Amino acid sequence: MDLFSQNMTLEQKIFHALFFAPTEDAVDEVFLQYPQIFQTDQNWYPLGGNESNFGVIENQ
Repeated sequence: MDLFSQNMTLEQKIFHALFFAPTEDAVDEVFLQYPQIFQTDQNWYPLGGNESNFGVIENQ
């Protein structure tokens, strides 16, 4: 019995798929599987509201 597949919301299913993805390609597959979430600009925002945060992210 798979305890994670029962009574999970869409967000929980996506989280588990991403969290347990073993490779970068597997993450890409999740993105393709849920285009209504990942292929719309309405769900993506720049970190801190700043389009040019490369230095902040690179520093991590």
